[in-house]
Amino acid sequence: MIKNKLKSKYSDVKISIFLLTSIIVVFLLYVTNIIKSIPCQKNLLSNFYSNFFHIEITHLISNIIGLYALSRIERNIGIKKFIKLIILILLFNSVFETILYMLFPNMLCSIGISGILYGLITYEICTNKEIDYVLIIYIFSNIMIPYKNVSISSHIIGSISGIIISKIKI
Repeated sequence: MIKNKLKSKYSDVKISIFLLTSIIVVFLLYVTNIIKSIPCQKNLLSNFYSNFFHIEITHLISNIIGLYALSRIERNIGIKKFIKLIILILLFNSVFETILYMLFPNMLCSIGISGILYGLITYEICTNKEIDYVLIIYIFSNIMIPYKNVSISSHIIGSISGIIISKIKI
């Protein structure tokens, strides 16, 4: 009975679970030195890979919580549309970040799934009929109050990508 409840609760968020599993596996591979370097070559492929990298447990946990909270988007729009949304956010973020690194080569390397989460947040804000002030405050507080050793470029790029993608029919 418990197994059926868990299965039904999580069967409609398969992509969120896949993303969650991916970032945990990559984190474990990094902390056990199986993966020895962070993808910070500042090219398109490296920028794509860096979305799945976390080097500190607190960063990983905060992104896990964010991904869990935002898995409702997958539940609301369905798996096919959510896959398209994630792919578009990943592509937009990776391309735009690569362009920024070309323009500003000394810019900090961005790692973590935060850019995707910010894209999901702004997509949800732009496509919902009701305004979620908590999400808006969360975005602006995290963008306007930088943390030590945190590149906010992926947060800003993700936020912009969510807004742009919300205007496209996916």
